[in-house]
Amino acid sequence: MNKDKRLRFVSGAICPKCKKIDKIALTKDDKKIFCVSCDFEESRSEIKHKD
Repeated sequence: MNKDKRLRFVSGAICPKCKKIDKIALTKDDKKIFCVSCDFEESRSEIKHKD
């Protein structure tokens, strides 16, 4: 597989839309997260952190 095509996955992450585990990946520039199983996508600036 071409190194440019590899995805970085977030271990243990659950997609908020389809609820599948380990399907959330980061874009190459780390600005968005997306699910490889459904059409969920979110910019990292929109992500809310739990305190």
